[in-house]
Amino acid sequence: MDEKVNLSEDNYVVKANQLIEAKGRLGALEQKLFAALISEIQPNDEDFKDYYLKVSDISELLGNKSNTIYERLKEASDNLMNKTIKLENINEKGKRSFIITRLISSAQYQEGDGAIIIRFDPVLKPYLVAINGKETPFTKYLISNILKLDNSYSIRLYEILKQCEKMKNREIKTDELKDMLGVDSPSYNLFSEFERKVLKVAKSEINEKTDIWVDYKKIKEGRSITKIKFSIETKMTKELLEQEQGKKIVDSLIDDKKFENDKIQCGLENITISKVDFYNLLDIAIDNQQEYAFEYMALTSEYVIERKPKHFIAYFGNALKNNYIKF
Repeated sequence: MDEKVNLSEDNYVVKANQLIEAKGRLGALEQKLFAALISEIQPNDEDFKDYYLKVSDISELLGNKSNTIYERLKEASDNLMNKTIKLENINEKGKRSFIITRLISSAQYQEGDGAIIIRFDPVLKPYLVAINGKETPFTKYLISNILKLDNSYSIRLYEILKQCEKMKNREIKTDELKDMLGVDSPSYNLFSEFERKVLKVAKSEINEKTDIWVDYKKIKEGRSITKIKFSIETKMTKELLEQEQGKKIVDSLIDDKKFENDKIQCGLENITISKVDFYNLLDIAIDNQQEYAFEYMALTSEYVIERKPKHFIAYFGNALKNNYIKF
């Protein structure tokens, strides 16, 4: 049975670290499509399903309203099916083995429905289904972090460094990093070109658009730069502090009766939501629709409640900012 994909910016992508470390090159759209499919795998799933992907939904998620999006998604699906990645496994005796595999085993196009049905390659099951952290170390992140990235190297480097966020640093041999990023152009044999066109671009995009800050130092052996030492910091601390300060201000200025009346006007009377979250959302609506903010909130509430997103507040905020409802 086909699984209707519920695409959302608040979905999480969960990958075994071995899959993140796999060698191979994918374009930005291919990586985003693959991540969107992964985000639909549930923790209690025991096997892959056929994922039914509406082109209009993926277009909305990517913020791409181009008339060519269907053809581009077909091409991305073909690339996922035809390109291979190389997975490395190490047994208890320290002996290495390798698996070369495709990422998806089939892609069915339905032009009349404007849809694509995709199935993962079964070889990937241990790296994506029912992952246990102790037995299979994994990395988890909000898909919105990579949807904002335009460069394919930025997406790959984000995943590679995100898995080391708690350790705050990671040292990688330059040649290994190039393999993981899929850098195969001879022009990047010169480190200066690799740094200028790959590292600096990826660092800038990651720092500007994702939930982590990264920096790096070059480590030399003789005249050659043989290793890169990355530092990784979480941006969340500052945001949570600002949110907590905002909560105290909102609680002190707005009484419960006004809060409940405002919720009713916005169609959220049956939704559990904090004052600070509610008025942050209302601020977005005011910025967007001025004097019609309450009406805009009410219409958006119907839209969001009907879709039952995993992360209600984040999805609601995106719906308001990006005009999911044509008001």
